[in-house]
Amino acid sequence: MLCPARNLLLVQLVAPPTHTPGGILIPEAAQTFQNRAKVISHSCPGGIPLYPVGTIVWFIPYAGTDVTTTDASGKVSHFLLLRPDDIVASEVPDDSPSAQTALSGGDSAP
Repeated sequence: MLCPARNLLLVQLVAPPTHTPGGILIPEAAQTFQNRAKVISHSCPGGIPLYPVGTIVWFIPYAGTDVTTTDASGKVSHFLLLRPDDIVASEVPDDSPSAQTALSGGDSAP
């Protein structure tokens, strides 16, 4: 596994949807590249990471450095190295405390 240096994130692109919510197949020509990725690894010198492993992040177009690795069995994996400044949003599960605070419009304390 790669371990990014400095303050970088190693992410793997999330595949675009192949079907609509109604079940209609989206042709490959109509599938657009999405700037979404899952955080695989990070280097967080001396602190809590802003984007923990497993977080889905949205990043600016043309950001990052492409990284391709091959393991011992010959499997090829594609990753991106991103700077935290290239990330514009992260997805928060609906049941998390931070999502409930955002949906309520402020402090979650009574």
